[in-house]
Amino acid sequence: MSSPSTVAALDLPPGAKVVVTGQQVGLLTGPLLTVLKAARAISYAAEVASSPATAAVVPLFWAAADDHDLAEVHHTYALNAQEEAQKFRIDLPLESAAASEVEIPPDSARRLLEELFAAAGVEPAAFPLTPFLPVGGDTLASWFCRALRAVLGTHAPRIVVPAQLNRAGRSVYDQALRDDGAIRDALAAGAAANQAAGLATPLPVDADPPLFVIERTARWRVRHGSRSGEFRVGEKTLSRAALLDLAHDGTPRLSANVALRTILQAATLPCIAYVAGPTELLYYRQLEPLHRLFAVPFPTLVRRPHATLLTTAAARAARKLNLEPDALRAALDARAAAGPDRAAADPLLARGEQLRGEVAAWLATLQEGRPALKSATERRSTQLLQSFDGALERARATLADGALHAGARWSTLERCVRPRGRPQERVLNILPFLAERGPALIEQLLALRGEPGADGVVPHSVL
Repeated sequence: MSSPSTVAALDLPPGAKVVVTGQQVGLLTGPLLTVLKAARAISYAAEVASSPATAAVVPLFWAAADDHDLAEVHHTYALNAQEEAQKFRIDLPLESAAASEVEIPPDSARRLLEELFAAAGVEPAAFPLTPFLPVGGDTLASWFCRALRAVLGTHAPRIVVPAQLNRAGRSVYDQALRDDGAIRDALAAGAAANQAAGLATPLPVDADPPLFVIERTARWRVRHGSRSGEFRVGEKTLSRAALLDLAHDGTPRLSANVALRTILQAATLPCIAYVAGPTELLYYRQLEPLHRLFAVPFPTLVRRPHATLLTTAAARAARKLNLEPDALRAALDARAAAGPDRAAADPLLARGEQLRGEVAAWLATLQEGRPALKSATERRSTQLLQSFDGALERARATLADGALHAGARWSTLERCVRPRGRPQERVLNILPFLAERGPALIEQLLALRGEPGADGVVPHSVL
């Protein structure tokens, strides 16, 4: 089903199949999950290719370069010297445009990297920033591709951007523009199937074509016009033929929306599997009827791994707290549920206060009604209770001091594992971790898997 011209353009071996994953382009590869997806596409392709009966299998990363929400991708986060998530943003010459159309100011990019490295304690002498700098003419999208290749090194997958598939996908665009409501019905059928299974339906059911037109400074939704065969694109009215003329890699050009993107991939690439995040798994399931409508193969879906990387400070804090990596996230959950006053709730302190009350009650009983015992024990009773109170006070102070140190360690862990209150893989950039651990980190990520275990639980690795 794949296009020979596309296969040739991507320099794929004869008869090769591809394992695809993809992500919105982000600053310096964006959050960690981008690299996790790429790593699993690489490892899954190697697994499939290990079969003697299998031809070459190539990992392929779809860089969603036509996305235009620059506010989501013009920044990234890294932990600074205080182990706090610090935001690093690049000023772009445009406020709204596809990422593939926004050129990167080289001086701004260098300053950004220098600030990030300095804040995260990365030594440029040991981890040069040059491989992550843009070259003249780089757009936000091409810079992303350059950074992803630099991060993954010799393991880097082929990278494709949407415009590369436009000519080969002309027939897909043609069918979408000729649609008489079948696409809407397919999306509705997929939504109904998800709902029947108790799953979310991420994609809206829409009667307009699942297409955009990308211009230099804008992205326009293609909508049905007032007359059959006409379409509205912003303030313009275009015919189907005029829109199909935009099925090329220049600007303006046609671009598939999230629903049609999977169809475009299946129609133009020899795709056998797609590595998906949690939300993607849901919308792929919703899109099965759409694949049948376009008569294109539905790929095997592979879960991306989930992982948290510990900084040196976070790993030290976990050791001081006697926490094993596998228990770390559960311990953070339990701590949050326990409330703030944990020192006062220490079981040893609670037992001591209980004993103090029992001893005081026993001494009072001992002295009741027996003048001789009262005379003999009164002074010693006072001394005993004072000693007990002193021991309790020292215990409270020691526990409070320990809680202060432990609290600092817990805070270090919390800021690393859940920066800004969100899972680390959705926030932090990989570069400081890569600078600290080197290529061995990529080997660790390539070993991760996302499939549920025998208990049905999807693993979350802490490295």
